[in-house]
Amino acid sequence: MGDWMGDAEEILNENLKTIMDWFRRCKEVDLREDICKKIMVLWAIWNERNKVFHGGEEGCPKTILDGALRYHKTYSESAGGMMVRRKAGNGETHSTTWIAPPEGWWKINVDAATFDEQGCGMGVVIRDHNGEVGRAAVKQVRTQWSVEIIEAKAALLGVNMAIQMGVTKVIIESDCLQLVNALKKNEVQSNYFGNVVSEVLSLLNSFISFSFSFVKREGNYAAHGMAHYTPLDFSTRIWVDMCPDTIGGIVASDAMSEFT
Repeated sequence: MGDWMGDAEEILNENLKTIMDWFRRCKEVDLREDICKKIMVLWAIWNERNKVFHGGEEGCPKTILDGALRYHKTYSESAGGMMVRRKAGNGETHSTTWIAPPEGWWKINVDAATFDEQGCGMGVVIRDHNGEVGRAAVKQVRTQWSVEIIEAKAALLGVNMAIQMGVTKVIIESDCLQLVNALKKNEVQSNYFGNVVSEVLSLLNSFISFSFSFVKREGNYAAHGMAHYTPLDFSTRIWVDMCPDTIGGIVASDAMSEFT
């Protein structure tokens, strides 16, 4: 590990501005072996930098490295079939891996979680064309709704956050086909789910451009992780320009998908 860590240190001193710049630079150097491991470590360093920048306490280097290697191990064990696409019943291709939005756009991934009789959770991750996190959030409430309502509530949370960010072009992505179809068709049902969808559609008028995307669960793991974020707190928690360490490995693997 010592040799490539030396390369990583040299790259970090090049004053590259984004994590994707690091990924591309690493590919130029030599990432033929252990590409995932190297990028996970670089991501961990980048996430630590953002945490300190926003007032957090500086972590122990060994802890940061150990965490990155754990994420790599988890990713390696679970990524076997992620980099494929599946055909939907109507012939449409549905992605099973996260795909970055075009430059100038932000993708809002949303997901739902249920906690038996305790309540439910809504997860949101908003990323740009470089795969960098602008916002991540989890909202947990002591209310029981159907999954599609929770998904719609997550979309509502994500859209509100994007408005607060001041972005102008967004893609709402979910693994709930019922939600995506309702948004695409501007289909407002005469029930509570329809009321929430209507509110989402109304808020979308705040943007210059918007669209909707369905993705298989494998491509929505970051939002899934946010929706299931623990410990349960039954409040709204938001991360700015970063994400919780617990989903860091997922975000990193999503961002590096174009390099593997």
